[in-house]
Amino acid sequence: MSMRLYGKMRAAAASSSSLVLMRRLKHRAAATAATARSFTTTEGHRPTIVHKRSLDILHDPWFNKGTAFSMTERDRLDLRGLLPPNVMSTEQQIERFSKLLNFLSLFFLFDFILVC
Repeated sequence: MSMRLYGKMRAAAASSSSLVLMRRLKHRAAATAATARSFTTTEGHRPTIVHKRSLDILHDPWFNKGTAFSMTERDRLDLRGLLPPNVMSTEQQIERFSKLLNFLSLFFLFDFILVC
């Protein structure tokens, strides 16, 4: 008989804990939505309003600029500590990548000549 009572008490506790969990999740979702920031950047031709922050921006390829985020953008979008400390513009990133690509193409061309 005490096992039945124990089972009922456990079921009641589980249902109340799930209600508490649901309330907490709703509260967190509301708090997250309230703290979402919009930020306007003038990089490029027209400003972009971003309604995402921190990891959401870094996981979205449309908004992720890598190390090209300026220090003010990093502060406003909560990206401090999530990116390397150096700031490198998009043009610098493209130049660095093209140099690496040229180096690798020469390496593969040299490798191809040795094989033939």
